Amino acid sequence: MVLNLILDNEAAYVFGSLNVDTEAIWSKLAVLRDLKNNVFDASLTEKAKELFRR
Repeated sequence: MVLNLILDNEAAYVFGSLNVDTEAIWSKLAVLRDLKNNVFDASLTEKAKELFRR
């Protein structure tokens, strides 16, 4: 049996002002990347993770 699955997750952050410095943007992007990765990782079973380790 083959199961094709597309997991399309996204995360967003709204800055309260247009005067945001570059460092703040990169910092928020890092937080969002970690959130996205955690959601993806939590969606996998141990059996699925084992397939990627091979």
